Amino acid sequence: MTEMLVPSINSYFAIYTVEGPEDAVSNGYGRRGMNWDLHATATDKTMAISHARMLALQPNVHEVQVKHVTENLLSGTVSVRDIKRCKRGGFGAPVRQFLEAVFLR
Repeated sequence: MTEMLVPSINSYFAIYTVEGPEDAVSNGYGRRGMNWDLHATATDKTMAISHARMLALQPNVHEVQVKHVTENLLSGTVSVRDIKRCKRGGFGAPVRQFLEAVFLR
C-alpha cells in the first residue's frame, strides 16, 4: 500500500555552472577538463531557464546549462536531457569601438 503513495518517477531541472579548462586551472582544479558545479534545482522549466539567464550575467560565471533530469526510483535509472545553454556575451567590435570613441577622447 505504501508503494502507491511514493511516486516512482522524480523529475526536475538542474542548473549547472560550467568553468572551462583555463578557469579551472586558475581556481586550483587542475587540468581535468570542464568543471561542473550544481548551482540549483527547479521543478518548473520556465523558472529554471530564467534563473540560468540571470546567473549567466554574473561576473565570474562563464557558462550556465539547464538539464532536465528524470529519475526512475523503482529501476534506479537516470536520464538527462539538455534544455538550455546560456553564455555570457562579450563586447563585439562595434560596441568596443563606440566605447573607445566616447570614453578615450
